[in-house]
Amino acid sequence: MSAETLVLPPEHIRGPYELVQGRCVAELVVRVLRIPLLWVRLRVISARLDLPDLPAADADAGRLVAEVAAKPVFASLPFPRRWALRSLPRAARIQLTASGLPRLGAGASVRVPATVSAAGRSWSVALQLRVACVDERGVVLAAYGPVTRSGRARALDRFLFVDAAAEFVQ
Repeated sequence: MSAETLVLPPEHIRGPYELVQGRCVAELVVRVLRIPLLWVRLRVISARLDLPDLPAADADAGRLVAEVAAKPVFASLPFPRRWALRSLPRAARIQLTASGLPRLGAGASVRVPATVSAAGRSWSVALQLRVACVDERGVVLAAYGPVTRSGRARALDRFLFVDAAAEFVQ
């Protein structure tokens, strides 16, 4: 192995990756004109990233699955902590699933639909995924997207976004 192969990232990221505990952040953020006003940090329990290493014909077989605790960890103020997940029991688990991920390389960015479900409710999120960093055994993934809640819309709901960053290793 030469020094050049150490600094060049792999052409495509392949295989299953598991979340590195303590190296993940997931937040619900209320933004107005791209300015974050309120935020709530959630605890990510587990996550798995499966990316295809198949030919281009089957390249949309990747999947991101995460489990998040409904009880917020931190918040910018007490109000957003109660507001963000008010309708969910504190012991509930939130499941995020994004299927149809294409092959990804270093610096790649892709928009994928994701489904978030908890306690019999579901929301849709159009996630923008970006590969922030890649090395021979790990990948750092950043995610961003607006949350569309079903049911009665509240005033702040149209400004609700999810922001996340996580490190995964093989």
